[in-house]
Amino acid sequence: MEDYPASAPNSPMNKSKRPTKPAASFRVPIESAGIYAHLASTASQFIGHFKPQAGLMLSDEETALSIPDSILKSSSVAAMLILDGRGVFTRAYAGVDQIEAPPPWNDRPCLIFRSSTLSLAVVAPQPQSTGEAAAGFWSTHPATVDGLLAELLPDRDPASLFPEASTEPMANIHALNCLMSQAQHDSIFEFSLNAAQDKDDLASVLNILKAISAKRRTHDILFVFVEQIASIVKSDRCSVVRIWSNNQYGSVLASHEDETINDRDIELAKYPELNHAMSTREKVAINGENSRNAAPAIVAALKSVGIDALLVIPIVLFDANVGSLFLRALRKKGHFTLREISFLEIVAEAASNALERAHLFESIQIANQRLERLAITDGLTGLYNYRHFKEAIESEFVRAKRYAVPLSILILDIDNFKSFNDTYGHLVGDSVLRELAERSAHLVRKSDLIARYGGEEFAVILPQTGVAGALVEGERIREMVSGRPFRDVPAKVTVTVSIGVGILDHAVMQSVDELIKAADNALYEAKRQGKNRVICQTT
Repeated sequence: MEDYPASAPNSPMNKSKRPTKPAASFRVPIESAGIYAHLASTASQFIGHFKPQAGLMLSDEETALSIPDSILKSSSVAAMLILDGRGVFTRAYAGVDQIEAPPPWNDRPCLIFRSSTLSLAVVAPQPQSTGEAAAGFWSTHPATVDGLLAELLPDRDPASLFPEASTEPMANIHALNCLMSQAQHDSIFEFSLNAAQDKDDLASVLNILKAISAKRRTHDILFVFVEQIASIVKSDRCSVVRIWSNNQYGSVLASHEDETINDRDIELAKYPELNHAMSTREKVAINGENSRNAAPAIVAALKSVGIDALLVIPIVLFDANVGSLFLRALRKKGHFTLREISFLEIVAEAASNALERAHLFESIQIANQRLERLAITDGLTGLYNYRHFKEAIESEFVRAKRYAVPLSILILDIDNFKSFNDTYGHLVGDSVLRELAERSAHLVRKSDLIARYGGEEFAVILPQTGVAGALVEGERIREMVSGRPFRDVPAKVTVTVSIGVGILDHAVMQSVDELIKAADNALYEAKRQGKNRVICQTT
């Protein structure tokens, strides 16, 4: 930028006609909001360091918040005007009435300083607009700055807001230009570096998403998630913790150190950072003595156990189905950088979506399994129903015939059950059916299948069991029923069953119905012979 006197001929300082358009040739372009923010900070620091003559400072609300209060209250600032959505108003560092600003400048990020000795403007680009008016720039040229003030304060002479004074030393003007140019160069270099790092971070996020998208079970997703994070963002421990509201305990759902960890209980009193994250619903970031959203006591507690840095980032908060999930990462030596913290926040958000899909998938699976179970289960006893019995006996019959192995079935019927119901009522009768089912289910072998055959009848399929084994099994069931009183039945009343045994005769039987008929006939014979007995019939 070329040299020029601090007070240009068209400056308000000379009381001549103010320009209506800034001198574009003295504008240095600003390409991004990030570069603007750095330059605005550099400009305010210059004012605070060199302390120019008292003048007018103007900025938007957000930029004004970043300016140190010591600068705003210094002798260099005679008046401070802030652009907001309604116009321009004073922060009361000088007796300046509210001044309305033209709509095009509302909310435009900028920092402008004008005194009799110094002119400075930093204006952010407007990404939503195009054209010269939307371009960002900085300038120390008096005519350019005065032109901006003419646009912002068309009815006010800024020179009236600050006293006349001697000109600024040229050394200070050069220093400001060099400082702003160096700051812009540094910002552009940092922007390029960040762009490369952002590309690497994006690739890492995509790799994590690719890894977890291949999983369907929640635990598998969480383990891959923490394993990937621990390798990218070096952590001594990385885990996902679930906390239910108003509970003293949490659960470690996954830890990168051990794939087998799943639902391991922890006492939340020993993890104050988790309690804090739960109560505030925000992340907790601790880097040595510095912390965000963490009480000093938490920092001290972590330091006492040798932890330098710790992050707790919400993944899913207050879900009625899964509770609250938090990503917890720690380092025993060294701190987490701001980039690493931002990266973890991004992948935590991505993981929440994957977890929602996994939870939905698992919920559908559980619902399907429940429906399938209901379709083959007797509602009263909890045993398999007649439909499933028929499918199972058909399958076992085919297998027995193919491999020439034995097969038997038992059909048992509660003796005198109708009169039992008439005497004690159907509620007691239902209780007897349920208890008989419970006892039988515990008694039969794991390879056997017991089902409610219908009414007060039950059936037991005995794979690879011949006559001797079937008779033994039948006697065990009969003695189990008659040998012990039933809960809701008077103690003097003995419940008994008659059992018919059907044995597969490979030479004669060609269908499963013949095997079932053999068991039915044997049951009928047991009833005819006096009940409470086991009868076997092969045909």
